[in-house]
Amino acid sequence: MNLAPLLRAYPVLDHVPSASMARIEALAMLRQGSANQRLFAHGAPCREHAFLLDGTVRISRLRADGREATLHHVRPGDNCTVTALGLLSGGTYHADGTAESSVAFCVIPRALFIELLLDSDVFRASVFSSLTDHFARMMALVDEIAFQRVDERLAARLAEAGPAIAATHQMLAEELATSREVVSRILESFQRSGLIRLRRRRIDVLDLSALRAVGARRTQP
Repeated sequence: MNLAPLLRAYPVLDHVPSASMARIEALAMLRQGSANQRLFAHGAPCREHAFLLDGTVRISRLRADGREATLHHVRPGDNCTVTALGLLSGGTYHADGTAESSVAFCVIPRALFIELLLDSDVFRASVFSSLTDHFARMMALVDEIAFQRVDERLAARLAEAGPAIAATHQMLAEELATSREVVSRILESFQRSGLIRLRRRRIDVLDLSALRAVGARRTQP
């Protein structure tokens, strides 16, 4: 495999031993996926580590009520923490991974991933730093769901992503782990209050300070 695209996306690999790089060149396999394709499923065996070269992958879990909750996104250069956790435990994927666009990625077998962790301090630090960040994001998500109302979380999301957000009501609902109907009702309320303007697959922020004020409110436990 030509390693140039991989090294551009993951410069940390410049620091792994030459013998390990030779094994990557020999064993890595390039794969592609189309938009909305399920790349891995919760509960499936995790046997490979993926390096994302192009596109975006959405990591999600299916709730008890059948709706998907978006946990985070993986972009080129990111370590896929769901894959890393599955490989370190020798078990399964703990979430679903779905391509949000056309994607290109290369995979290496679990044995080579473990070898890189053992032989390269820089690669090991990169992976464990990503795992630490992942844990912090999950704790923040739990805090949001437990102690913030949906309107507060939605306002904070819009304020952060504005002034123009390319997203459907369904996409926002999945990110916030709620229903599309709830999101639509809140967005219409925001529009009546002059905070936003709703368009087809787009939301324009009109009053950023007011949205931030709503998002800053916290429901007391």
